[in-house]
Amino acid sequence: MSTKTTDWDELHLAENPAVDLLESLGYTYIPPEELEKERESFKETVLPERLAAALQHLNPWLDETNVTKATKAVTHVPDASLAEANETLYTSLTYGIALEQDRGDGRKSHTVRFLDFDHPDRNELIVTRQYKVLGSKKHIIPDVVAFVNGLPLAVIECKNPTIGDAWKAEAVKQLHRYQEAGSKWKGQGAPRLFEAAQILVGTCGERAVYGTVGTPARFFLEWKEPYPLTVRHLGERLGRAPTPQDILLYGLLEPHNLLDVVRNFVVFEVEGGQAVRKMTRYRQFIAVNKAMRRIRTARKPSERGGIVWHTQGSGKSLTMLWLALKLRRDEAQQQPTVVIVTDRTKLDRQIAGVFTACGFPNPERADSVRALRRILEHPTGKTVMTTIQKFQEITAAGGAGRRGAVHPTLSEAANIFVMVDEAHRTQYRSLAANMRQALPNACFLGFTGTPIDKKDRSTLRTFGPYIDTYTIEQAVHDKATVPIFYESRLPELQIIGTTIDQVFDHVFDDRSKDERAAIKQRFATEQAIAGAPRRIEVICLDLIDHFKNYIAPNRFKAQLVATSRHTAVTYKEALDRLNGPESALIMSADHNDEERLARWHLRKDEQDQAIERFKDQNDPLSILVVCDMLLTGFDARVEQVMYLDAPLKEHTLLQAIARVNRPFGEEKTYGLVVDYWGVSAKLQEALAIFSTTDVQGALTPNVDELPRLQSRHAAAMKFFQNVEAPDDLDTCVRVLEPSDVRAGFDLAFRRFSQSMDMLLPDQRALAYKA
Repeated sequence: MSTKTTDWDELHLAENPAVDLLESLGYTYIPPEELEKERESFKETVLPERLAAALQHLNPWLDETNVTKATKAVTHVPDASLAEANETLYTSLTYGIALEQDRGDGRKSHTVRFLDFDHPDRNELIVTRQYKVLGSKKHIIPDVVAFVNGLPLAVIECKNPTIGDAWKAEAVKQLHRYQEAGSKWKGQGAPRLFEAAQILVGTCGERAVYGTVGTPARFFLEWKEPYPLTVRHLGERLGRAPTPQDILLYGLLEPHNLLDVVRNFVVFEVEGGQAVRKMTRYRQFIAVNKAMRRIRTARKPSERGGIVWHTQGSGKSLTMLWLALKLRRDEAQQQPTVVIVTDRTKLDRQIAGVFTACGFPNPERADSVRALRRILEHPTGKTVMTTIQKFQEITAAGGAGRRGAVHPTLSEAANIFVMVDEAHRTQYRSLAANMRQALPNACFLGFTGTPIDKKDRSTLRTFGPYIDTYTIEQAVHDKATVPIFYESRLPELQIIGTTIDQVFDHVFDDRSKDERAAIKQRFATEQAIAGAPRRIEVICLDLIDHFKNYIAPNRFKAQLVATSRHTAVTYKEALDRLNGPESALIMSADHNDEERLARWHLRKDEQDQAIERFKDQNDPLSILVVCDMLLTGFDARVEQVMYLDAPLKEHTLLQAIARVNRPFGEEKTYGLVVDYWGVSAKLQEALAIFSTTDVQGALTPNVDELPRLQSRHAAAMKFFQNVEAPDDLDTCVRVLEPSDVRAGFDLAFRRFSQSMDMLLPDQRALAYKA
């Protein structure tokens, strides 16, 4: 039967299908007017009678007084802000609250549960629509609200797909208004509805995105897989092809998944002194659950491990944290010990910092071999952070290692889980045997941000086959990362693709024949010519011009990668001499360094201070000059461009360029690598150790953006195709008067601007400037 024209609205295309799907998942639909009878007023957001009934069902020993106290604990949260109230209530819902009661053995404190996470069918699931709530000044009426045990855990806002791509902005804006997320929405919403909320959804039927309380618009993302089902299996259950809305709602609100997400996949990470609520992305959720399934179902203990390859910038540290959290809560593992292993102290501190900032219980850092041995000899229920070097060869007596010595066995427990960060690195090959010897029955799980190369068999032997993969192209497509473009500049000065003599002749073309002969004796090698002050000065002039014209206007920042510490110093001195943007030099130090290097040494606290300044978009420190630091494990979302003048390749190249792939604000739609060395000229060679499909989309020449610029320009101009005189601004403005037309044009123009920004200063973009 054909759909009537009158049915082309959000009710028929988004809201009804959403409610129908939730009913098929076990939610009971109750009309809003029925629920109004259960509430004292529209200011009441929780369904108190249903909450009280659930409390008694899940905690049969609870007396009426404590039922009232428990109900009040979630209906009268005293915190000053929505963010604080939401975090307080989240803790109560996931861990329960302690109340005193005499259960026949004296008055003692007992834990009261609001939700049964282990048995979803023991919770009451209902869904309603047009749920009216009164804020301080106005009513709000969300389209769909899902309740668990009387608690509004999910709020869904539906939009009409006929308004085009503007549906997402409209849905998210409405969710922000409801939360009063920002001073402009003060008094316009009802934030108390969101104190218990865990998942927020914006949908138009054909598309859907999700976030949580406080999520900025740019982080509302799609959920692409209805795990543990496949899209095909979901379609078989529905009897039709599933829409993106179906996939998201099943993936997040299917009762088992909803309770799993709420309990195991939410963190409150401290950023800038404030707790920021973060929720899992779909690939993180899938990877953790695949790992848990392998751990639980492996035929032999030695087959429990494997590798999670999730591309750089897609949230690997949080994936590790959520897996650790889920392991700690799994009763079958009997108070497991989780060991997090990195290959450098900086990464060890970084991951430990993420775990601590997210409130992970009691992570311990083993800062010596002896400390690691002491912890692992009695490991029950601990979380340990350490570096791979702590597994160096030591004798059972604890003395220094000697050639051929056997590493002592530290624990034979089977419930030790070793998570190794950047598991592909060569250091692990020599020390993996020590880890196995020290912990012979442990489960080893490798995490990597780059694919395993074609020649590397030891990593797969050490950890086992892939558990889950998330490629560069997938992450970009999902907007978990931004695409990375590259631009080759000053080809006459590039080391790759040009002979050393050609570079030398260009740099010193103004010198006499005798002078050039004398200079050539000093600059006889690739490294030496790369560090020649004249070459670096020319590059710095170009770099400063590029940064000031194309990066600084959007308030983004840069890294400059040099080939050696001496060259890095030359770059820093040249930037200062040429009055370039404020910069800082971050490099390793040695107590035997000559004065030229030593004068640029920074203490660790000084380096940390410079890095924090760099991460602050409002701080004038704009460029970090590096050579052997901050190329891996460094996360600064404000960094958009990497000026590359070093012969990076393979894993190091992929890790380094990923510094620019983190999303940041609406303006950062891409990262850029400006290549002065010539790496891009031999890109296939630099990445030859990887399978082509694994690194597809790693680096794209910015000229590939030209066809997209052309199509986006045509899409924006199409709005004015019936305007006879394109210079008639009044007529053009009148064309955009309808709000839906204006919203469509805003989106088309924003996309066109992104392509212009990406392609400039290429001269081919000038044809599209006004």
